[in-house]
Amino acid sequence: PLLNLNLTEDSNIILYPNKKIEFEGRIIGGCIDVISTLIGTKFDNIKSFNEKYKNIVWFFEACDMNVVEVSRRLIQMKYAGWFKNSKGFIFGRPLNNTPMFSNTMQDLIIDSLKDLNVPILMNADIGHVKPQIPIICGSIAKIKANNNKYSIEFLLK
Repeated sequence: PLLNLNLTEDSNIILYPNKKIEFEGRIIGGCIDVISTLIGTKFDNIKSFNEKYKNIVWFFEACDMNVVEVSRRLIQMKYAGWFKNSKGFIFGRPLNNTPMFSNTMQDLIIDSLKDLNVPILMNADIGHVKPQIPIICGSIAKIKANNNKYSIEFLLK
């Protein structure tokens, strides 16, 4: 996964709950290994953020965490109120997707977030694994995905 960019392979995205999803909102996120360490600290201002912004698209990717650790962090963030105004999630391809207890990263992401009833796009071209398309954090993102193709449009407002 750390080889140079090679566009000969399909994206192999995974969509939940359907093969076609669309959602939009203000996009925030990053490496879950780092962001999740803010939960419960003086830098965790998610309550005031949720008061100001009502439609949030979260983007995450994992660097060093294994599949179970990512699931634990997502559940912790969910119960800490981080996903209160979520309209959807985008996950980059994980660097470490070795299944644990017969579960892949994608299995556990869905299991951790399905009760939020929002769309999830997994294996996107963001994060530590190339190709790494930049995300304009704080912009309005319009996400459209159908089968194995997706697009993200960023609006600066």
